[in-house]
Amino acid sequence: AALAARGEVPIVRTVYDAELSRGFRSNVAFRHTTAALVFSPDLRAELQAANTNLRVELADPVLDLTRFDEPRDESMRRDWGVTPNGFVVGVIARMQTHRLFPELIAGFAQAAAKDPDLRLVVLGRGTNQETVAFEPARASGVPDQILFPGYIDNDHYPKVLPAFDAVLFMVPGSDGTCRAAREALASGVPLISSRRGLLPVLNESGTTGLCLDDESPATIARAIRRLRDDRGLRDELAVGARRRSIERFDVERHADALLELYRQLRNVPS
Repeated sequence: AALAARGEVPIVRTVYDAELSRGFRSNVAFRHTTAALVFSPDLRAELQAANTNLRVELADPVLDLTRFDEPRDESMRRDWGVTPNGFVVGVIARMQTHRLFPELIAGFAQAAAKDPDLRLVVLGRGTNQETVAFEPARASGVPDQILFPGYIDNDHYPKVLPAFDAVLFMVPGSDGTCRAAREALASGVPLISSRRGLLPVLNESGTTGLCLDDESPATIARAIRRLRDDRGLRDELAVGARRRSIERFDVERHADALLELYRQLRNVPS
């Protein structure tokens, strides 16, 4: 596209990851790019420093907020064996070797060692699920408190998220904007996340959830216990998660800003 435009048509590029891919193609493309949309403040600063003629706009990824506004289904929690005083940690990720499943399962096991009302519910599947998740769960010491419902169909999925008291998200997948994490936040579920990729940008620690200082099982366990034991904090973060999602991920607001950018680049009046 950069070569075909020959400088006659403005090119707007969106970078969905927190880091920029390097290489000849990327370098050539950015030399001919007029504006870039990025989701990471650090990446924005990096691009502005390296490409002084490039206009770099900071944006938020969008989400269908009306789809993720379901009430909690208590019957679902009962099916998971959750008591009225129970606490459910959700995980939404393909079971792959790089997603730190052994660490997060070990962290949950530490938090649940003396708490039979804790549950870990893992949504998803994967070709390595036996070694990265099922085996660690069986060896965890609390196998009956770790559930694997598998893949959830698209229509049912938004109804499952509000049944969680917190969602644990460790490693971004193929979508650098961490859609599953954003869907949890939009559902009003506090997020416990690592600081990888865009996660610390999306998860405002103390407002929408907790960002982990490191990825050790002990740190994961402390974060789970903190939300488990502090109902006031949990309720505050749940409200903050939904509120900030509405403020940041609204499709209409993003579309208006994008259209205004296109108008400015083409010198078309608003």
